[in-house]
Amino acid sequence: MTADTWTIIGSAIVILIAIAAANHSLRTDLRADLRGLENRMNDVETRLTERIDAVETRLTGRIDAVETKLTNVETKLTKRINSLEADLRGRLGRVEGMLEVIRDSFFDRRRPEPEPAPTRPPRSPVPP
Repeated sequence: MTADTWTIIGSAIVILIAIAAANHSLRTDLRADLRGLENRMNDVETRLTERIDAVETRLTGRIDAVETKLTNVETKLTKRINSLEADLRGRLGRVEGMLEVIRDSFFDRRRPEPEPAPTRPPRSPVPP
């Protein structure tokens, strides 16, 4: 082989070594960039998770407050309905009694004197 051939082979080897070194440097840079991106992605994920947890906590508190209010309203409405039902039963009983008296007087029937009804304690006012 001639000196020119050895020069060409040597130059090719130097070029290949330079390409390999550049390739290694590029790989190192890409790995560092990839690690940086992974770290940023983890930071973003952590911040988003914290925000989601905070929103979830606030919503849970609000939902609990609304459920408590609804339970209180339901309790008040149930008491009011029960009170109205009792009042209506009493009124209906009085109306039925009046109708019997009217019917009996219309047909001129005499009924035995009814026993006095037991007295009830006065009702406490129920807010509407």
